[in-house]
Amino acid sequence: MSPWPLLIIAMAVLAFGVISKRAECSPLTPPIFFVFVGCLVSEQGLGLLPIDLTSEQVHALAELTLVLVLFTDASRIDLACLRRDGGLSLRLLGIGMPLTIAFGTVVGLAL
Repeated sequence: MSPWPLLIIAMAVLAFGVISKRAECSPLTPPIFFVFVGCLVSEQGLGLLPIDLTSEQVHALAELTLVLVLFTDASRIDLACLRRDGGLSLRLLGIGMPLTIAFGTVVGLAL
């Protein structure tokens, strides 16, 4: 196996680590940054990482990434704020999320 994929991923993590303090006050989030880097180095971008999107490794990596993103988001919840604005959370989860899922499904089927 080539060392390039691991080196590219390590460089992306290092690059985000360097800019992470400045990125806190900007709309640039880690998921957005890493999706951008992934698109940039993919076969459709610069062609640096030829990846089979149907492989088990990509599936496992996607699941691991989702777990980490959801866990870090949940660990940053301000419980006092959540208790104070509970109605907003209920509306987001009870109305916004199902509408987003339905809209995403319609768009996905159309594509």
